[in-house]
Amino acid sequence: MLATRDIKSAYRNVQVHPADWHLCGPQWDRQLFIDTHLCFGCRSSVDRFLTVSDVLVHLEEDVKSVVKVLVEAFPKGSRQKEGFTVGMVRRLVSAVRARGGADALMWEALIATSWLGLFRPGECVVATQGGFDAASNPTMANVEFHDDAGRIWDFDGGSVPTFIRFVVKKSKTDQDRVMRDVHIGTTGDASLCAVSAMWNYAHALPRDDAAPLFRFASGQAVTYQSWYVQLMLLLDAVGIERCRFGAHSFRIGGAQALAAAGRSITYIMAYGRWT
Repeated sequence: MLATRDIKSAYRNVQVHPADWHLCGPQWDRQLFIDTHLCFGCRSSVDRFLTVSDVLVHLEEDVKSVVKVLVEAFPKGSRQKEGFTVGMVRRLVSAVRARGGADALMWEALIATSWLGLFRPGECVVATQGGFDAASNPTMANVEFHDDAGRIWDFDGGSVPTFIRFVVKKSKTDQDRVMRDVHIGTTGDASLCAVSAMWNYAHALPRDDAAPLFRFASGQAVTYQSWYVQLMLLLDAVGIERCRFGAHSFRIGGAQALAAAGRSITYIMAYGRWT
C-alpha cells in the first residue's frame, strides 16, 4: 500500500542559512528585503526541500517512525487567523459605543488604531500585568497629533488633527527601528477613524507621558490577555465566529484592505514594518 502525507507550508518550514540570506530577497530603495525561509516559486526551493525530506524518510525504515518524526518536526496545526474586514471593524466599534462604560474610548482607539495602523498586539499593549516598560511599550508621548500647520501641542485648543504619528518602540520584524514611525491619516468616516478615536481618548485621559498608552480607567495597563478577552466578548456581541479571529486579525485585515485598495506589496511591507 502506498500513501502520502502532505506537509502544510512545506517550503516555509525550511530555513535558509544566514550566509545565503543576501541571495534571498529583492533590493529596493537601498533596502534589502530578506526571506529567511525557502519560498514558493523559487526553482532551488524544490531541490533543497527534497534533500530535507529525503533525510527524514531515511531516518527510520519503519513508516510509523517516519510519520512520528514528521509530526514532531513540523507544526501540528495552523494558528493563522483570518483578517477583519472594514465592515467587521465598524461593527466592533459600534458595539463598543453601544455598550459604553469608562473604558469605551480606550477600546475604540485601540481597535481603530490596530486595524488602520497594522499593529501587532505587542506593539500596543503589554505582555503581562506589571510588565510595562516605558522603554519598549507605548505611552501617550509616543502619539503625536498633527494638522496642516504642524504638530498640535495644545489638546484644549481648537485645532483638529488630520493625522497622527505613532512611534513604535519595539517591533518583531524591525529590530533596527528602520521604519519605527507609523502615520495614520483621518478617514473622514465617523464610524471608523483612528485619528478621531485617539484624539477623543487623549482628551479624556489624564495626561501622563510615563504611563501606558492603553490603560483602563483604573490606571492598569491593558495586557494581551485582557485585550483578547475583550475582543472575544465583542465578537460574541456582534455575532462573529470567535474561533476564526484573534487580536492579530486587525493587522492581517488591515494589510488585506491595503492590498485590495491597490497598494503594492512594497508599500504594505514598509507600512506594516515587515523588513
